[in-house]
Amino acid sequence: MNKLAVTACFIFLSLHALTTEAKAQLAIGQDVYEKMQEAQLLVEQKNFNQATAVLNGILEMKRLNNFEKAQTWSMHGNVYFHMERFDLALEAFRNVLSFDELPEGFHQISLRTATQLAFMQDRYDEALQYANKLIAVSEVPDGENYMLLSQIYYKKEDIDSALKNGLRAIELERANGRKIKENWLLVMNAIYYSKNDLVKMAEILRELIALYPKETYIKNLAAIYGQSEQTQKQLVLMEPLYDQGKLKNESELVNLAQLFLLHKVPYKGAVLIEKALEEGKVERSIRNLELLAQAWQLAAEEDRSVQYLVEAAKLEKNAKMYVRVAQAYINLYRWSEAEKALEDALNAGGLENEGETYILLGMVRFYQNNFDDAHKAFKLAARGEKTADLSRQWTRYVDQEKAKYEAARLIQ
Repeated sequence: MNKLAVTACFIFLSLHALTTEAKAQLAIGQDVYEKMQEAQLLVEQKNFNQATAVLNGILEMKRLNNFEKAQTWSMHGNVYFHMERFDLALEAFRNVLSFDELPEGFHQISLRTATQLAFMQDRYDEALQYANKLIAVSEVPDGENYMLLSQIYYKKEDIDSALKNGLRAIELERANGRKIKENWLLVMNAIYYSKNDLVKMAEILRELIALYPKETYIKNLAAIYGQSEQTQKQLVLMEPLYDQGKLKNESELVNLAQLFLLHKVPYKGAVLIEKALEEGKVERSIRNLELLAQAWQLAAEEDRSVQYLVEAAKLEKNAKMYVRVAQAYINLYRWSEAEKALEDALNAGGLENEGETYILLGMVRFYQNNFDDAHKAFKLAARGEKTADLSRQWTRYVDQEKAKYEAARLIQ
């Protein structure tokens, strides 16, 4: 809409130059010129209704030539645009374009404005008609016109035509040594997105970052790298944003933590998630607590890992989670806590292989010299087909060790 406003204003503000250049050449009478000046002043004062009345009065004059009528309708269109009556503005420019042999520059500006007005109102076929006429009458190819055509084709879902004209626009702009406009690059990015062309999207985003550095473009490029499994490049982009405090929502923070784990820097991932939990930026959900526990485990911080597994287990309260907690305690040789977690797992029920859990329970009891209860656990494990042999081996071993332990006690 801003571009249209500039174009419409240009038509209006260029009136003085056009009419004072040579009245005879442009054939605008003094009386018409004075009325146009009056209308212009009213527009500057935002008195649009009165300006419209003055312009209507001009059109009622006798012996108006085509250029005077076209200029008057052009001013009408400008007034309607300021009034946000875009339908009437488009109708006014339709009237402008109904006249033949208009000055070349005036004709082209009118075509471009009509194109933009039609585009704004989703009248894409009409916009396409004007845009093609504009390109046809322009002696020097203009990138602006081709980009406008590209946008129309994009809205009509003719993506190939949108791409062809967008590339032509950029080619012309580069040939003239001009910086590619930000909006043009965004249009091209949208086109490549429609074609699911991640490679080209990445190219466009890299250019956007180079010319118009914004964190949104960096995040979008990082997302593209993630989709295309270029996670090292994704990490290189995301970590500086985090350091600058520009990653704030949960998904971004969790994603970066996962990238740290993926690329074997779990300590950074653990510190990130732990800090985000403390600050309330990340929910203390089972998923996030498990991720943090995993990060600390990979960072060889078993004690810190288990505390978050325990917290997750309190939220989830299922057998599988209790077994995970028990295994973490076993790694730390914290037998009594492992025993409690395994008992919680068995009480919760629903274990896929209960026998394996009884084996673990028997082991942790054994390591606490609780031979009788260990024996009971291994006997229960014997009921499982997959754990029966292992259970019998452990049962014999427990009986042997119990005998040795009691004999040693008697000697003392």
